[in-house]
Amino acid sequence: MNCTNAYRICSIGFITFIFSIFAVFVGNQILDLKRLESRDSSHSAQKISRMGLGGLKDSVLNFLEGKIDSAIEGSGARDFLIDLYGLAVRELELRKLNNVPTDKIVCLENGHLCNVSEKSDLAGPTRAVVDFAQELQKRGIPFLFVLEPHKGHKTARMLYPGLYDHSHENVEKMLAVFRQNQIPVLDTRNIFLHDPETHYALFYKGDSHWNALYAFFVFRETAKELAKMGILAPEQNLEQKNYHFVNSCGNSMNDLSKGFGKFYLPLEPELLPSPQWKTNLSVQNVLTQETFEGSFEAHVFMRDLFQLSVQNHAVRNRHKIFLVTDSMGRASCGFFALAYDQVEFRPLNQYEGFLLQEIEKFQPEIVLLMMTGRNYGMEYMLTHKKLLSVSE
Repeated sequence: MNCTNAYRICSIGFITFIFSIFAVFVGNQILDLKRLESRDSSHSAQKISRMGLGGLKDSVLNFLEGKIDSAIEGSGARDFLIDLYGLAVRELELRKLNNVPTDKIVCLENGHLCNVSEKSDLAGPTRAVVDFAQELQKRGIPFLFVLEPHKGHKTARMLYPGLYDHSHENVEKMLAVFRQNQIPVLDTRNIFLHDPETHYALFYKGDSHWNALYAFFVFRETAKELAKMGILAPEQNLEQKNYHFVNSCGNSMNDLSKGFGKFYLPLEPELLPSPQWKTNLSVQNVLTQETFEGSFEAHVFMRDLFQLSVQNHAVRNRHKIFLVTDSMGRASCGFFALAYDQVEFRPLNQYEGFLLQEIEKFQPEIVLLMMTGRNYGMEYMLTHKKLLSVSE
């Protein structure tokens, strides 16, 4: 038996061991396998995997954190534990919502997990965005809502019979209300319409939500829209050829990450500026007041959801952007930081505070709110946590 096979066997054994322990902690079945008859064939019914983490406790998260810390970096076991931890956190957060249509986590035919949104009018999030935009208008601050593409409504053909994702129709109701209230919107859901190869690679072969290339396409469309308002990004920032892909291996490849003492998950696809591209940024973590300055090849993709203040000394366009995002901001923030003179970045996933006060103090040329049309993000961040509140 060679070393590679031995390693694989050990990894599989370790994953099985951890999964069995986790099941004991949960108390209920982790995978509730339901069988539905296929509409198009007489073959045996297919399985649908739904996460049903019924008895989940916070102690499970502590248990998983310990196992992640002790697992071998880059191993299949560690990646598995990280995914499992993410699902556990998500399930606990969903329990904080009361009677709100949210998302199911289902398994696609290719084995990847996907969010499937239940039917909803998104009334709460819609009202929150309208009130927020109108309050900014009163203060003379422009606003743009950027609707991002996501896997949900793009994966309908891969869902098992009996499952349907409502995210697309849900968000159409939201956009109709925005139009009635003259709220500016940029809908980027069809940016891959004429590029099926990229679309397949991002949405079906991997989790596009964490992919820097996915974020680049959204950034480029947003930059084109901002250019119509006189907010111009350098041309080199809009050309994909000026970036190159790497796979991160933790802190060793990221000076900015070292400066903040944060850990980057291994083997995530990244986009970096080309070697000829001289960057010169001053970056401050708003929460900890940690700073980083200088010319460096930092990942465009900022995984840890810092709340950042960025001053770009390499551009002189004097444009000030206040960027508010859902978790997609993990991939998009760096593109804006490299393109404009000053960027304030606030990811709603970790935000606690009063946005209007921060925006008024910064006095940006525009406020960008970038979100996908998934129930979970909309309802949790805008309805439950009221992060766009217009009053303290």
